[in-house]
Amino acid sequence: MAEFTTVVFLLMLKFYYQNFLFQLPIRNLPLIIVAFLLVLLVGYGLTRISTDDKKLNALILITMIAIFMIIATYWITVVPNLQVSDYGNFWSRAFNYEVGNPLYQDDNDYFSKYAYQTGFFVYVVGVVKIFGYHIFVIQFLNVIYQALILYVTYLTVNKVFHNIRMARLAVLLLMIDLDWFALNVQTSNQYLGSLMFLLTFYLLMLDKTKY
Repeated sequence: MAEFTTVVFLLMLKFYYQNFLFQLPIRNLPLIIVAFLLVLLVGYGLTRISTDDKKLNALILITMIAIFMIIATYWITVVPNLQVSDYGNFWSRAFNYEVGNPLYQDDNDYFSKYAYQTGFFVYVVGVVKIFGYHIFVIQFLNVIYQALILYVTYLTVNKVFHNIRMARLAVLLLMIDLDWFALNVQTSNQYLGSLMFLLTFYLLMLDKTKY
């Protein structure tokens, strides 16, 4: 998991380099340098804090996740909530959908070509039935799933490497990944799906197969 979050972070830097760095180099180059140094500083600070006190370890993790949730919640309130591409397909079809209504009309329809997406659509419809047709609910649930992913990532890294400092760094690298962070405004299945995958992986390591 630590390797995964490191790769994710490096891919984020590559994407930024290829798509944004040279558009406004006078602004973007200092920005990426400052951001990189800030990440190094925070990461170094996390490794210097003692890991002997369980309460302190829990406090640091809770603080990191709380900071993430505050920023992510602010993000979903200020970013345009227009649902695009597949995400728009999920969201628009959930409006006034009733059990028994056909999901597709012909063989070229979205759900006829991507039948595996029907499970997530059922989830979206369920959320709409409970909370109403409000995109903020989907977005905030995504933030909650992201927070839980950070928590399970922490547990998984610590379980594999028996290293609290490495677990802290894994959480830090994942929470600042821009692609992973920014897509929470969309009706995306990646957060719930990733959470279920990580949780299953962690429980298997605990040999909790009864779950």
